[in-house]
Amino acid sequence: MTGCIKSVLLNNVIKIELFNLKNICPLLYKCTDRNKYVLFDNYKLENNNMFMVGDISNRPLKLKHVYFKNGYNKYISLEEFTRKKYNIY
Repeated sequence: MTGCIKSVLLNNVIKIELFNLKNICPLLYKCTDRNKYVLFDNYKLENNNMFMVGDISNRPLKLKHVYFKNGYNKYISLEEFTRKKYNIY
């Protein structure tokens, strides 16, 4: 599979996972400079797998910095979770 097709596939399955996680698991942004997680609600997923979040920053957030918190208080990378679940590498 080419990189472009993988990116489109990843974008589509992330939309499915976001629908499944909605109102169940909170989405968080991992600040790399402070190693802190920041909760966000109002977002839009762009076609290039970037999150547009108005209440955190004016610039898009990379998918690798987006996590969700499961019922066991563990922070799970949305990208890694989706890639493993749908076997997209």
